[in-house]
Amino acid sequence: TWSTPHRGCSCIRTYLDDGTRGSPRRYPGEDDENAENVSPEAVRATVPLNGNAGAEGEGALVVSPELQNLSPAELRRVENLTITRKGVASVLFHGVTDCTDLDLEKDVLLKRGYVLVYPDPVRKPPKGSGLNKRATVTMYQCFPPGGPVETEEQAQEYKDKIKKMTEENSACRFIDYDCDSGIWRFEVERF
Repeated sequence: TWSTPHRGCSCIRTYLDDGTRGSPRRYPGEDDENAENVSPEAVRATVPLNGNAGAEGEGALVVSPELQNLSPAELRRVENLTITRKGVASVLFHGVTDCTDLDLEKDVLLKRGYVLVYPDPVRKPPKGSGLNKRATVTMYQCFPPGGPVETEEQAQEYKDKIKKMTEENSACRFIDYDCDSGIWRFEVERF
């Protein structure tokens, strides 16, 4: 499980949910720059995940680099692995990752409002191995409840709430949150 960071993400889902799950709001800036600059090879490398396909319109995972094109030696040393579900979330795993035993269908869940890595604790490797390592999480469509904020002061107050909630988890470090775009970025030490 993702233990405490997952609770924070679940909390943000509850805290920010405005009841529009079936029809997500789309705002400029919600797409990750990595998702927009995906090569044709990466598009072919998308990983449709049976039970992890996301809500209607959320699409498949996009993995960069394209793991199926790598040799066994290259799979053992993948630099800055990025897993994205366009318009939903993106996770950048910093440094070198050994991808030889990854099963993305079982190991990564990106849905609107939460990110879960290693939902099955039996599959979770020791800290620093596999995907259980430092990563930057970017979540989209995390809007304030009740619609857009009216003033700069309200936006700052809400950003401060998100920062406090993020940093209540000692494994998380707040990077940024933008009320207008609904983009929330934070770093985790491990999953």
